[in-house]
Amino acid sequence: TTYYDKRDNAIDPKEGYFLSFGNDVAGLGGDEKYLKFDAKAYRYDTFFDYYTLKLFINGGYVTGYNHENVRLAQRYFLGGSTMRGFDSSGIGARDRYTKDALGGNWMLYSGAEVSFPIGLDEVGIKGRTFVDAGSKRNFGRNIGKIFNLAAINFQHAVANLNTGFGSGTA
Repeated sequence: TTYYDKRDNAIDPKEGYFLSFGNDVAGLGGDEKYLKFDAKAYRYDTFFDYYTLKLFINGGYVTGYNHENVRLAQRYFLGGSTMRGFDSSGIGARDRYTKDALGGNWMLYSGAEVSFPIGLDEVGIKGRTFVDAGSKRNFGRNIGKIFNLAAINFQHAVANLNTGFGSGTA
């Protein structure tokens, strides 16, 4: 993975950007054969001295080579930390019998977030509101649905504890 980090603070950025590009090659001696590519871009801007806008986009693609399929563990899953408000791996197709998530060979998700003071800065608590949208799918099928979530969250910056409310839509 290669990254370029121009944020003013890695834990609680207010200004700057972060870019990351990575790839994995499996199969040079193992039993899995796949290529995986990932890219991330984050932008941070503060306005009116207190409000920080975060814009981000993440994408990835995985494919097998030498006529190998990509195993379930190497596929992309959306939900949990990648799509706030949904269960982990909660978005997308499921196995008909086990109800397990099947993942996708590519994914794209993005969002916007504004963090703001709520009067508890001295104890490291701030509020934030956000919108996330994303999709994952396998090639050869109809395009995946786009899922999004809009909510208001309150974050404790020191412990990175998130509590909030909202609902996902499909």
